[in-house]
Amino acid sequence: SGEYGAVEGYCSRDAIVKRAIHRIGRGRTSVLSAMVEGDLGRIQPKAIFEACEQGDELAIEVFEEVGTMLGVAIGNFINIFAPDVFAIGGQIASAGHWILEPAIKSARNIAVASHFAYCKIDIAAQLDDAGMLGGAALAQEALRWS
Repeated sequence: SGEYGAVEGYCSRDAIVKRAIHRIGRGRTSVLSAMVEGDLGRIQPKAIFEACEQGDELAIEVFEEVGTMLGVAIGNFINIFAPDVFAIGGQIASAGHWILEPAIKSARNIAVASHFAYCKIDIAAQLDDAGMLGGAALAQEALRWS
């Protein structure tokens, strides 16, 4: 699930679940334990999201931490590519504002202020097709300039 230092290593589905399991294993209480009837191997990101919606401190912490790390990556992407839009897709986007708010806060601290000001960071409208649609847009733009 990604190498150390890679975005996937910190923000992938498996990394998110491992963060929650690690905290519970260290004695932290969470509604997640009851949601999976004590079988921590059954924890999924959706359950962590549902725990956040119930106000579970551990689940909120997990998404804040992941969102912060995602924001560091976003801020660096903004610095390199100066995009107009940065759309978060995939399963991580299902966490909505629990991920988005810490990601934006972190990206704001990393990105060049002028680039950040002109970049909209949001959840992708087409979650399942975001990567494909972004790739198609890049290909279309490349053809336009060739």
